[in-house]
Amino acid sequence: MGNYSVVTTYQDRNNEIKKPDAGVKRVLMIEDEPAILRFLSQILTCEGHKVEAVTNADDALNRLQNEEYDLILLDIKIPSTSDIELHEHTQKIAPTLANRIVFTTADVIGEDTKDFLFRTKTSYITKPFQDTDLRAAVEIAIF
Repeated sequence: MGNYSVVTTYQDRNNEIKKPDAGVKRVLMIEDEPAILRFLSQILTCEGHKVEAVTNADDALNRLQNEEYDLILLDIKIPSTSDIELHEHTQKIAPTLANRIVFTTADVIGEDTKDFLFRTKTSYITKPFQDTDLRAAVEIAIF
């Protein structure tokens, strides 16, 4: 899979077409499952966020080195590196952004990951989740 970008316009809750403005939050999504990627992108775009999505850690690191984001939405199990390693790289590249990562997971979380999430106070939501869960996690992380 390649990179996705959902940027130009969005429909608000009243189905009015709007263009992103200066208050729009930029979200980097790292997700390797296309259906979940589309679902999450649609929810966040409808909320007015600018979503850029990649399917692996290497592309995510490249984006982080060249772009600024307000939030990272990160699948715990992504190809080419661990979630913990990507978090550590993010701390080096964009330290304040490391505090605005929301992990998503479909699996039972292992003890190492639980310890990591507790130690770093990083938020996570478990798949399947409702769109309201996603909205709440994003709002807490960004604001």
